[in-house]
Amino acid sequence: KEFFPSNQLTATLDKSFELFRREAVTLYQLQHPQIPKFWEIFQEDSRLFLVEDFIEGQTYEALINERIRNRKTFRETEVVSLLRALLPVLTYLHGQGVIHRDISPDNIILSTKTDLPILIDLGAAKQTILNATMVSAATTPRATIIGKTGYSPDEQIRLGIVAPHSDLYALAVPAIVLMTGTQPNQLLDHYALKWTWEEHVQVTPAFAQVLNRMLSPTPNQRFQSADEAQQALASALSIAPTSVSTPTPSDAVNPSSETVVNTDPMTFSSPAISATQRSDTDQYAAPTQQSAPTQQAATVQQSVSG
Repeated sequence: KEFFPSNQLTATLDKSFELFRREAVTLYQLQHPQIPKFWEIFQEDSRLFLVEDFIEGQTYEALINERIRNRKTFRETEVVSLLRALLPVLTYLHGQGVIHRDISPDNIILSTKTDLPILIDLGAAKQTILNATMVSAATTPRATIIGKTGYSPDEQIRLGIVAPHSDLYALAVPAIVLMTGTQPNQLLDHYALKWTWEEHVQVTPAFAQVLNRMLSPTPNQRFQSADEAQQALASALSIAPTSVSTPTPSDAVNPSSETVVNTDPMTFSSPAISATQRSDTDQYAAPTQQSAPTQQAATVQQSVSG
């Protein structure tokens, strides 16, 4: 990926590069089989690039568009399985002090290699201390508000306020979009600020209750953690909660406190990808946990002070 800020003023560019490098440190420390592995950033002239694993597969935006063309949508069981596969990923991210901030169908890929949903595009991720109820980017000078209208909660779009429950809200929106085949702006009564998705599809009442709590316009009425949401989902549908597979210390990379900039692009070969496609199921299938791959040692060629 090439980092290309919209504002090309020198001072703004310098600040943007600095922030981008600091975010790269956050991404570099993430080690999870359902998050693309970040490798490094490098600079060429005034251009900045980010290198991460390529994920073979289709985004859920492409998958739902394909189904809509065939007059189909995702079944409740498929969406439940999707949530059960992604909630542990959010538990991991939030445990690392990272809020994704940009969850949507086009940022989730169904991997043809692992048959698991992969959460991509963490370039918008915000690292923060999660010992407070909320963290406001709006109180930070020159804050950048990131999110997608319709998918991100109102307080994030207007004020830049983010917390773990912001990601839970954003994860619930793709769930209702996949089941209804309808865009978020058509599932929300903008005058009453009330979701009307249940008028478009019938689901198990207990599942609807979980989704509606995740979608609450009032932050303190949502689940406050991905673990809490997962437990509620499991309880509502009488299924065992998904175990969280945390990478072992031997798999983790211990980066320095400074961002690494490599002056040469890193080359790597993609693993062989199977063509196995996900099969539909009538049961709430628990996602298969994949072990984190062994990480290669990174070569430090130049350090940038943060």
